[in-house]
Amino acid sequence: MHVQHAFFSQYNDPLMNPFTSHTAFIGACFALFLGCVQVQATAQIDFTESRDAQTIMDGYGSFEKAVLDMTREEWTVVRAWEGFDNERYLTFLHEYHHRFDAERSARKAARVQRVQQNDACGCWVEPDDSYITMVPPPGIGGLGPNEQAWANSGGAGWNVDCASDPIPVSPNATPWTFDLYGAQYENFYVNSKGQISFGGDVIDWTPTGFPAAEYNQIAGFWQDTDIRSVGEIKWKRTQDAVYVNYIDVGYYNNQDDLTNSFQIIITYPESGILPEGNNAQVCYLDMNWSHGDVGGGGGCCGPDPGVTGADGESTNPNPSVSPHVQFGRFNLPDDTYNGPYGIGEGNDDGINWLDFKFFNINTAEISNNLNPVPTANLGCDTIVLCLGQEYSLDVEFLGPEPTQTVDLDVTELSGANVIENFLVTDGETATFTGTFVANEAGIETVSMIAEDSDGAETVLEIVIQVLDVTPPVVNVGSETGDFGICAGAELPVVAAANGGDEPIVDWSWNLNSDFWEANEATIPFGGTFVVTGETASGCVVKESFEVFQTPYYLPTVEGILQTVCPGQEATVTVVPDDDENFVDYIWAGDWNGGGGEVLSSEGPSATLTAGVFQVTVVDEGGCEGRRTFVISPSASTIPEVTTEAVCGEGPYDPVEFSGGFSSPAEGFLQLQLFSSLSGWQGSFLSVDVIHADSTITNSTVTLPSGGFANVQDLADLGLVFGDSVLITYVSADPANDEFFSFNLSNCANNCSLNPEACEEIGDLTTGVVYYGPALCEVQPALGAWTEDGAPSDAFSNPDEYNTLWQPEGFGVFELCFTDDECGTETCYDQEVNLPPTIELSGDSIAFACDGDGYNIEAFIFDPADAATINWPYPGNDNVTFNEYTWTQYTETTLVVDVENGCGEATDQVEITAAFAPVLENDYLCGEGATLELDPIAGDQNTDLEYEWTYNGSTVEDVDDNEWEVDETGSYCVTVTNGCFPDGDSDCAFIDIVSALDVELFSGGSITDCDGGGIEPGEPADLGVNPAFLAGYADYTVTWPDGTVTTVDDNFTWVVPEETEINGTQICVLVEDPYGCEPQEECGLVFIGDVPTYNPQPIYEGARTLCPGQPEVFDLNAEINGPDYSDYSWTVQCADTMVSFTAENVLLLTGEQFPPSCWGYDLTMTASVANPCLPGGLAHEYDIQIQQCEILPPNVFTPKDGNEYNDGFIIRGLEPWEEDPEGVLVRVFDRWGNKVYEDENYRNASPWYGFESADGVYFYTILLPNGEEFTGTVNIFRSR
Repeated sequence: MHVQHAFFSQYNDPLMNPFTSHTAFIGACFALFLGCVQVQATAQIDFTESRDAQTIMDGYGSFEKAVLDMTREEWTVVRAWEGFDNERYLTFLHEYHHRFDAERSARKAARVQRVQQNDACGCWVEPDDSYITMVPPPGIGGLGPNEQAWANSGGAGWNVDCASDPIPVSPNATPWTFDLYGAQYENFYVNSKGQISFGGDVIDWTPTGFPAAEYNQIAGFWQDTDIRSVGEIKWKRTQDAVYVNYIDVGYYNNQDDLTNSFQIIITYPESGILPEGNNAQVCYLDMNWSHGDVGGGGGCCGPDPGVTGADGESTNPNPSVSPHVQFGRFNLPDDTYNGPYGIGEGNDDGINWLDFKFFNINTAEISNNLNPVPTANLGCDTIVLCLGQEYSLDVEFLGPEPTQTVDLDVTELSGANVIENFLVTDGETATFTGTFVANEAGIETVSMIAEDSDGAETVLEIVIQVLDVTPPVVNVGSETGDFGICAGAELPVVAAANGGDEPIVDWSWNLNSDFWEANEATIPFGGTFVVTGETASGCVVKESFEVFQTPYYLPTVEGILQTVCPGQEATVTVVPDDDENFVDYIWAGDWNGGGGEVLSSEGPSATLTAGVFQVTVVDEGGCEGRRTFVISPSASTIPEVTTEAVCGEGPYDPVEFSGGFSSPAEGFLQLQLFSSLSGWQGSFLSVDVIHADSTITNSTVTLPSGGFANVQDLADLGLVFGDSVLITYVSADPANDEFFSFNLSNCANNCSLNPEACEEIGDLTTGVVYYGPALCEVQPALGAWTEDGAPSDAFSNPDEYNTLWQPEGFGVFELCFTDDECGTETCYDQEVNLPPTIELSGDSIAFACDGDGYNIEAFIFDPADAATINWPYPGNDNVTFNEYTWTQYTETTLVVDVENGCGEATDQVEITAAFAPVLENDYLCGEGATLELDPIAGDQNTDLEYEWTYNGSTVEDVDDNEWEVDETGSYCVTVTNGCFPDGDSDCAFIDIVSALDVELFSGGSITDCDGGGIEPGEPADLGVNPAFLAGYADYTVTWPDGTVTTVDDNFTWVVPEETEINGTQICVLVEDPYGCEPQEECGLVFIGDVPTYNPQPIYEGARTLCPGQPEVFDLNAEINGPDYSDYSWTVQCADTMVSFTAENVLLLTGEQFPPSCWGYDLTMTASVANPCLPGGLAHEYDIQIQQCEILPPNVFTPKDGNEYNDGFIIRGLEPWEEDPEGVLVRVFDRWGNKVYEDENYRNASPWYGFESADGVYFYTILLPNGEEFTGTVNIFRSR
């Protein structure tokens, strides 16, 4: 924290505003300083009631800052202004409150931890999602879930001075009323000032002691609360009670560095919600501030102490007349307690006295003498202990009325259970101290009777149940046995129970549930933690342990406040504090792109250039810390300017150089933001630049991500002498504040020369962290000027940058300034001149004919010889002569420009580049192709005269400079232009390139048939059709592997005979010599020999083919090359040619032939061919097609002396005899005995029946096709 000249948390009230019209000394207590400081306000802004609303708003610099910081007096004026943007106001309030969502979540986690650590009989009820949150009216955004808008406001507006609509105390289902000293109320009001009221709302920020206050109220803590940032007010209604929680509420004016959390419960006496028939309770969690900023400071010490208790609307100040209860008037920042009444020195109470206390109240009884009030949380429930456990019974009883004393009577125990250190003290506050020790199972009742001096009595009975269970001992351990962690690290711990009568069955930790499960927990930060274990019988055991967290190191680096000139270096050193022991140092340059190089490092020291650096330190335990810092370059600011030329005849005007400072009279507030996390996690700086005219420029600065940001040269952070700077830090999560810091430079470029203008600010907490004037002082940059490398008396001040230079003639002069600090030279080229002139050689209109160049010379006037000469492309600049040439017809204007610091001049020439016509012989690629004849390139869209002829005849319908033709013939053109006034002519013949009219490959095959077949290792010559060779000698053929062949090599492609392409189709590209699209031709590669064959069967006569009786014909051919199939089987039957699809072997039956073939002698021709013998080999088979019926004989005469009918000859059997299956013939006698069998029966060796007698025999004939014939046959022999 840095305070310079004046320090203020906010400007809330005219007395506390540093910019009032008078000078005032104010004593203000600031918690950050643990004491009081005296500051002096400086007169700058005049706040008077006569100012109008617009003036008030404008005085804060922004709308948003105004609605946060205006005083109540100013709000009175602004609220009545019709021009006030209420919608914008409400929207901003909601958005501003949401900025603190992350901090609220972190505070809730810490709050739950405190509640579990100090169980206090559980008076605090942590709000859940069933609670209603009070918020400002929603504007156009609408209310969120479980939100209720404040209904009325005054003073400083919503979330400061406001109240709700009336709210029923009970649901309609079970109605009840709240009794307040004789009056019954069906509704209550939630008020922002720490009370709930009855009969009407309360918007009063000045607490009044009870019973003089004029409101019906239960005051949890009536004081000047403010919940615009982190605080919240929530309420919930059940069947029997109302709960109102004031959570982390801050104090006016928008302060949240200290917060209070307290709770109010109202019910009816018979509900059982509160003990002993009480109908109200005020409960305190953590109380830290006692007074707002009106008359107070730092959250304490003002003229109107806060009030707690209950009161009716009677304003009689006599406590003995008006029923009420008051527990104190709180004004101090400690735990002092001076009784419930009285204010001022020696009477005020300290706010911390309320921590973790609660008070039960019975407002259903009307009594002017109230019962003594216990201050300790005893008797709320039966206290359950296990054998050997102890419980503190310390309690105080307050006498609510002034001057009363309280007598206390406490019963002593008999038996094994005892109260150790038993002590009763009577007085204005009666006190009992003692510790109950559970030695024996059973139930004990400790009675305390407190009676005040006027006879009012309070009986407190504390019931203690001692279970007959010896509890286990709970121990907490870590993996290493160590309970220390680095900042930002986590510590896994495990709780274990040993001994006792019962094991632990249920565990809980005073941590957010995300950090523990059963008996294991992960501790995310340092502090005191409690693990609670419970056995099956309800025996509860607690164990507290402390985790020590190493603070995040921000190491001190010495030597960073020095200037490093270009080419120089700086040595810096980490200097540990007395309690820091670092064992490793890691240096990094060019941090976040800020430049800089670590030249060398050794332990805590490093040698660096200028730039942004980070050093990481590591202690013996491996914990890290970081410091990011800047090594500044030269402090001198030499402006980057371009001087203007001095123009005109002498005497010449002087040239002024200004703006060179080592510290300027105006500059910027520059900030360097650092984070050990990624960014500032939602925290930010609110920066006010307060100008001399009382206006304020506000900026919000944060680090969105990463570890460093350099905020500089922002317009809103611009400073001039007389400004003041106020920086307020706003934390999104106090747990992260230790990881953030920032450096500032107040209107200074170099901290080594202006150390008082630079600060390193860490230990951030919400509130003002810097205030002071803008430190902008003029200090000129000192050094030496030279003119063209030598000192000159032309400078009015040759030893200071800010000077005048007086020229004495035309020229370009190099003026250089070398600063004293670093010897850095800054030079400027200064021109003294007159405006230029230019004149080009030759005529203004010219021709360049048939490719001839055109030469141009420029004549220029430029006294200082400083001009630039710009020639048209492709001419060379900054010369006085250029030659231009053209390759096609061109009409152009060449403009030459000359310019110096005093002016510009131009001259030009119009050029026409003309050419003679040129036509080249050419070709049309195929029928339908077209060709454009363009005799002069680039002459499109000109009015030149063209005369065309075709095959000697004039063509009249060509009216363009180009002609697209599609016919072969002779074309001529005559052109007349500026270079050829009598015309010039040229001709060309156009021919047509047609498609190939011969086969490239004969028969579509590419062969090598050298008679040797395929001979591995031998070359195969693959060529083209000789007709192509003869007719297309100027063509080329490109083969698949890219080989290009011509007529010179007979278009022959040589490949190995064993090539894999043998037997495959390949394609080649045939290209003509005219550039037409190549043609693709394909063919079959065949490397081999002519085919051979050995036809089968060989027979005499004709072979008969019968239906269903297959015959086999086999050429037995060899292709003698790659796989290839070119076979033919044909039969000419009268007028019908019958063809069969087959290769070497053909299987035929009679039914495969048409009727026209039956009964004739036919010739079947079979042939085989390959590319080596395209005509092939042919063989003829004589065949007949017959019906071929099977006709067995019915009688035969074996060996009867002639050759006729002497055996069992079966007509029509011959076609079947050659079948591999054979013909099966069996013969049986009349008694069924088989007398003959042959499985391959042939007529050439028939059954003769030699061994059989004459007579009738039965036969069966089974053909190969499965057909069977049966019958009888007689054997007859001649007698």
